[in-house]
Amino acid sequence: MSNIRKKLLIGIVGISLIITAFICLYSYKHYHGLKEIDMTQYPVAKNVSYHINGIKEVNLDYDYINGWIVRKGKAIKQYNTRLVLFHSYSDKGYVLPLKMQKRTDITEMINDNINYDCAI
Repeated sequence: MSNIRKKLLIGIVGISLIITAFICLYSYKHYHGLKEIDMTQYPVAKNVSYHINGIKEVNLDYDYINGWIVRKGKAIKQYNTRLVLFHSYSDKGYVLPLKMQKRTDITEMINDNINYDCAI
């Protein structure tokens, strides 16, 4: 193997490691666990319906919450949705990422001619 090939191979591996590390750090920062926020900046959403079907403790660091939430009268168009848990006597809230699933049962249940099939 020539000297140029070795340097090129080391460069490619080095760049790959840097990109992988960046992606891991970005994912950890934006998608890991609870993120604390100041609630004074955010209004509480109005006209929201929700139901929690169940909460399952998977392990000490991870709980699984199953349910749905919709804003009545508005079809879900934006999938970048988060759930904020807060106590009404505190200015702190905790942001949880949500995973969207197809839920045709919610559209049928609310029955107001709005498509809620992508209820979170």
